[in-house]
Amino acid sequence: MPDDEKFTSQEWHKKMAVDLFNRVWSLLEKKNRTKEEDDTMVHAAHASRYHWGEVGKPVNWARGEWQISRVYSVLKLPQFALHHAQRYLDLCEEHSLGDFDYGYAYEALARACALAKESTLCQKYLSLARKYGGKIENKEHRDMLMRDLKTIPQSASLSEGPEAQTQGSITIQMILEDKQRPMTTLEVRRIFDEIGCPDSPSRVLNQLRLDGKIHGKLLIKRRTWIWWAPGVPEPKDE
Repeated sequence: MPDDEKFTSQEWHKKMAVDLFNRVWSLLEKKNRTKEEDDTMVHAAHASRYHWGEVGKPVNWARGEWQISRVYSVLKLPQFALHHAQRYLDLCEEHSLGDFDYGYAYEALARACALAKESTLCQKYLSLARKYGGKIENKEHRDMLMRDLKTIPQSASLSEGPEAQTQGSITIQMILEDKQRPMTTLEVRRIFDEIGCPDSPSRVLNQLRLDGKIHGKLLIKRRTWIWWAPGVPEPKDE
């Protein structure tokens, strides 16, 4: 219970939310945790989220869900990690949160899917995380997300069959569908560089064209290849 001589009820809830959030971080960073400390980490993450629910704003609720998801991913419990990652994304959509939170919601989903061996979904969420990450204006925050994405186990997100897609192929299709206009190879390559996608854009573009998933042709007068999504008018070589 709050100490009425020191804290109002709201002040107490906020203090508990922050203290517990920081306690979870210290445990996440600790090497060789005991089973008891793993349990404490789970309980503290949920408790922090509860207190934010009493006093915080949507961004606090959302990031509380992210921390719970990260805890379950670290403990290799993908079912629970996926649930709370999805709750983070739900809150982003319900309250129109910014690119930073969308980026980290998809990071949490990708991490949980990698753990669950859901390769195609992992690739999809990695691409979405990079897409939103590339829009983050604060360079420190943008770089932080990109570093975190590199820690997601790639062995769990490799293609596992003919239906699986690479990060690059999903990213390119999303870019072309989002822009709804023809784009040059150079434009696509610049976006790949911005979001840190490791695939070769030229190779992926040509493969998608051969597979019939996007359109592309060489514009002789402009001396460049141009690419566009299905449903977008074919460009003229002018």
